[in-house]
Amino acid sequence: MKFEYIFKKINTLINYFVLFIGIIFMQQLAVLPLTMTSHINTGFPKIILTIIGFSIQIFIALFLYNKLFKIGEYTKDAGVKSIMKLAKILVSVLLAMVIIQICSTYLQDMSVVTNTDNQKAILKLYKYNSVGLIIETVIIAPILEELIFRGVFLSGWSTVFGISKISLGSGIFISSGIFALLHTSDFSINLLPYFVVGVILASSYIKTKRIEIPISGHMFLNFLAFII
Repeated sequence: MKFEYIFKKINTLINYFVLFIGIIFMQQLAVLPLTMTSHINTGFPKIILTIIGFSIQIFIALFLYNKLFKIGEYTKDAGVKSIMKLAKILVSVLLAMVIIQICSTYLQDMSVVTNTDNQKAILKLYKYNSVGLIIETVIIAPILEELIFRGVFLSGWSTVFGISKISLGSGIFISSGIFALLHTSDFSINLLPYFVVGVILASSYIKTKRIEIPISGHMFLNFLAFII
């Protein structure tokens, strides 16, 4: 029985790992049509590529959402009993995003941190496809990334390793680290804002069991990046 239990855990871990890596790979492929628009001057092909990129990502998000909320008990709504409590958590997350964005902007102005690879790519693409980029950055990407990093990763982690404070804490730490590393390859203080954002969003998902909370926080942060 013990061997069967271990085998089942390993099999579950592999399934989540394959899903996590596969979805990240698919997301990167889906972004390619958008990046290709920076090399096109005419409008119609640019629109077609943008629609293709959006469509692929929306399909992945719908598949992932349906898949996640059928995997294990952890992703089911187990419990924010009060709408007021949920609202307080959401407001706290949004305020934290404001503070992080203000601090990040201040540190950039002071030349403490520089534009990351992710920010440089966004600034470059913004010159050629501003409307598409805003939709991608503020709406589509936050939904997909939260489903991947807070949904797939933490759901798989808790299913395999349990929901103790140590297990969930290590899951938050590792998922936030991967989130940061995939946004910048610069091993410096530039990783810190992404890591902190990951911790806050992951914690809000753990606390509420509602993926809508980190999605809202992520959308709000990316929106702030455009207006501040």
